[in-house]
Amino acid sequence: MNEYLTLAETSKLIGKSKETLRRWDREGKLS
Repeated sequence: MNEYLTLAETSKLIGKSKETLRRWDREGKLS
């Protein structure tokens, strides 16, 4: 998959809030 998703799209797709995704990013859990 070579396209990017927005924060809102990803949030909806995995059922987590945008705030959770931002926190995971800060904590280095996303790569």
